Amino acid sequence: TAMENGQIAYAGKYSAPDYETILAANCGLAIENTMIYHTPEVKEQLEKYKLTPVSIIPDHFGRPIWGLGAFTHPDPDVRQAAVKETMDMVEAARFIGCDTISIWNGQDGYDYPLQANYADASKWLVEGLRECALAAPDIRFSLEYKPKEPRNHSFISNVWSAITYA
Repeated sequence: TAMENGQIAYAGKYSAPDYETILAANCGLAIENTMIYHTPEVKEQLEKYKLTPVSIIPDHFGRPIWGLGAFTHPDPDVRQAAVKETMDMVEAARFIGCDTISIWNGQDGYDYPLQANYADASKWLVEGLRECALAAPDIRFSLEYKPKEPRNHSFISNVWSAITYA
């Protein structure tokens, strides 16, 4: 395996990262959104080992509320919840000295042709991203693209679409 061959190093569990291994490997560190709340000593460990996270990833994909999308959900209250989730992670990023929010909207897409209103979804995605970016000019936002997964078709599916939405 890659771990046995030394291509991948084990750097601890999700709830207890091995910061010394991360530091020794000169590895970038992305923090999943709830890690900060589940493991309050993250900030102290980052400072102790002089690590700077490369990004924080808001959860726009893992909870039932996002089942029909986050920024592109048909319900405006859910779209606003996506903005709030993102802005909460902006505050967490500032708290730990991270300057980038990495957005992966895994549920923002569709499974079958004509399942979504593409024009509305695109407009809502731009509105949500713009609201976050304007509210946090000190934070960089990156858009992770994926052709599919978990949806069969993602609205941010390739480099072109990521650049277009950015």
